Formats: sequence, structure tokens, C-alpha cells
Amino acid sequence: MKVLIISSSLGKDGNSEVLCGRFAKGASKAGHKVIFPNAFRGFIRCLPDAQEKGVIYGTGTWDKGDVYRHSSYEQAYEMGKEI
Repeated sequence: MKVLIISSSLGKDGNSEVLCGRFAKGASKAGHKVIFPNAFRGFIRCLPDAQEKGVIYGTGTWDKGDVYRHSSYEQAYEMGKEI
């Protein structure tokens, strides 16, 4: 399966981008082809037959790197493996 990952991260290596990367790692391990452009989430409406499979929230991860200690980090990886 092809998996399109859309990040809304404002900064390079920001928490949202880290979560997307973690998800991509899980999806790749599960054998999926991962496409990871730098775009906004609303872009999905432009894609025919696209399905949103989930959203991961890194709530409270304000400072760069906080996400590594947040439960969403592992959640992103597991969700990537399960698609």
C-alpha cells in the first residue's frame, strides 16, 4: 500500500515532524511505500479515494524534543505498523 504522510510541523525536526517520521518508520517496517511530502493536512481533500486512517496528538509537547518522552511517539510507530 502507498501511504501519504502529511505533516503540519512548522519547524524542521519539530515535534509533529518527529511523530510523522516515527509513523513512517512503522509503516515502512510493515512493508508499505511511504510518501512524506512537506504539506498541510487539508491537502488530503484533493486526492481521489484518499482515506484518513488516524490522527496522533502530541498534546503538551511544546519544546523541541518533548515528543521523544511522550506516549504519542510510540503510538505513531505502532499506528504506522498497523495500517
